[in-house]
Amino acid sequence: MPYGCAGGGWTSIESLREILKPQGVTFERTETNWVITFPNGTPAVLSTTFQEMSFYPDETSQPVTLNASSDYTNIRDLIESLRFTNLPVSIEGWENPKITVGSTSFQIDLTTFTPETNYDDPFYTSRDFYSEPISWGILNNMPMSKTYFMGADSQSTATEAKRIGVTDNENAVYGLVVIMDSSKVTYMMEEEDIENIETRFFDIARTDANGKLKFRSPLNQELSFESRIGEMNQVGDALLVRLSGDLTNSSGYAIIPPEQITLE
Repeated sequence: MPYGCAGGGWTSIESLREILKPQGVTFERTETNWVITFPNGTPAVLSTTFQEMSFYPDETSQPVTLNASSDYTNIRDLIESLRFTNLPVSIEGWENPKITVGSTSFQIDLTTFTPETNYDDPFYTSRDFYSEPISWGILNNMPMSKTYFMGADSQSTATEAKRIGVTDNENAVYGLVVIMDSSKVTYMMEEEDIENIETRFFDIARTDANGKLKFRSPLNQELSFESRIGEMNQVGDALLVRLSGDLTNSSGYAIIPPEQITLE
């Protein structure tokens, strides 16, 4: 059974321990960290630096405050700690994504939150996990002196739905990366030197039964698809990438050639 995440992607150490202990994973608490050791002896270190996160489980209840220093960990921190081991780390699935670390697997229940079609949803969805290779493999390898990263779920970004066609099976996961006009981002309107700011926009989507993808894209902006990261140098340049679910390194994506992309 998958274990649940609390608001904002927090999960209890105890629930994680319950699902991993039968697979030979051990947990040790130190003064500053949780050390998770996998069956082959590989450790993953979770920092327990004091943090608090308050959220509302529903519209009527009182807020719940989670204390990450004693009982909870943020799921992104967990994934990052796993990535820095020498074990392969991958994700598959969407509503209940399965994380595999070496020979150990566990699922995360994300079904209690707003569906991924609601871009105002502040909680984690599988989009957050699949975006990891985009973050470290693409966005961080595009040179620019002053840059902002902007996900499609940001309320300060002017976006529109755009359909793209590819040849693939249903539920394959893709990412769209675009250099967008920074003047379309609400909070940048007051920037004094906006011409020297580059905004890198991205979204994640799954193919439907017809091999179609529905992305959020910068409003009224033509897309010019490129075949290499190094060709991304002006507003409107875009990459379409297929995401394999490999969270270990930048091999988690493959760039789709422009000639294989159909815009609708």
